[in-house]
Amino acid sequence: NYTFTPRPTAGAKHPPLEGEVCRGVDLSSLPLDEARATGFTLRYVIDAYRDLEALGDAFFTPMFEKLVGAGWVRGMIRAGATDAEIRARWQEDVARFRPLRAKYLLYEE
Repeated sequence: NYTFTPRPTAGAKHPPLEGEVCRGVDLSSLPLDEARATGFTLRYVIDAYRDLEALGDAFFTPMFEKLVGAGWVRGMIRAGATDAEIRARWQEDVARFRPLRAKYLLYEE
């Protein structure tokens, strides 16, 4: 059980739920090599949605859409898709993007 209280910062002068005690997952003790091996995951977002399903569409704020960049992710989460199913859906887009980004990389992958 991890709790935190959102407070104003330079990047979020008036964060949603400011001053309210919120629950979350503390990832600060997760070893870096384990995090890198796992890679990006939507598991925490999916779990939060299931825990807060009563919020309905209010869970998916406009900021969520900006961060994810695709409305279909919201739809898949609402439909009960797994992290793996959502990741599989964007693989074609990633494959098309990789050659485009290669010329802008400062370091080898």
